[in-house]
Amino acid sequence: MDDKNNKNVPQPTATSPVATEQTAPAPSQPVPPVPQPQQPLQQGVPMQPKKGLSKGALWGIIGGSIGLIVIVVGIVLAVIFLGGPSKADYQEAAKTLKEFDGNSLNSALKSSNADNAKKLIEEAVGRADLMMKKLDSSKIMRDEETKKSFGEYKTAYEKVRPNMLAIANLIGDMKDFSKKCSPSYFSYIGKPADEVRKLYDEKMSGCYQLLDNITKSEQKEVQDFGKQMKEYYKALGDFFVARANKDYSVQAPRLSSGRSNPLSNFAKKIQESNLQKHEKDFVNLVKEKAEK
Repeated sequence: MDDKNNKNVPQPTATSPVATEQTAPAPSQPVPPVPQPQQPLQQGVPMQPKKGLSKGALWGIIGGSIGLIVIVVGIVLAVIFLGGPSKADYQEAAKTLKEFDGNSLNSALKSSNADNAKKLIEEAVGRADLMMKKLDSSKIMRDEETKKSFGEYKTAYEKVRPNMLAIANLIGDMKDFSKKCSPSYFSYIGKPADEVRKLYDEKMSGCYQLLDNITKSEQKEVQDFGKQMKEYYKALGDFFVARANKDYSVQAPRLSSGRSNPLSNFAKKIQESNLQKHEKDFVNLVKEKAEK
């Protein structure tokens, strides 16, 4: 019965839940700014300039300063390097000329000691080379007159120099030449031909050796001299032997008319260079300018 009553009792219905989420409010529209009226520029009021220099103006000033410095430096260098030589420059050059003593060269040529003569000549040439080099770089060469005079002096010296060295290399042999190569016919008169040949060859052995050494010279005229003289003395020995054999058909040899002592040829070339004249002219010019 209870079950029946329960079936007739109506069941309560579930109520719908209340919505918990609230709707988000709509965003508000931004308010546009109100434009402010521009203030009109007042006439007659200048704009304020910017502080400092622009890059263009700054570089212009720097460039102008550098240009001015370059001009000043150029003027200074021109005065230093292009200016004429001073009195002190000529005095220094005169001192250099005085240090070179040509008397030692004359002493060398007159020396009886061949080895000493060779040494003195080579030393004199060495000092002359240094003097020429020093003068060539001297400030006095800025003067055209001085430079011209020195050029003539230097050219003459360059012609003399190889001849002086040739004399130095030959002077010893030529001093011995007069001692070793001087046969006398009277030493062989009355002797048999075989003995004459033997004595002559012994006497001339040193001469032949000397002439062989001379032919090794680098100077062609010295080589020719050595060859010609050896041929001459060989022929002279044959003549002495022929006379000992009573053979009068053999003629005495003669030296060619063009042959001369090589030392004489070198000395002649030195004289033809007019070195002394150009040296004297240059020395006098330097002294004159040094005393002004």
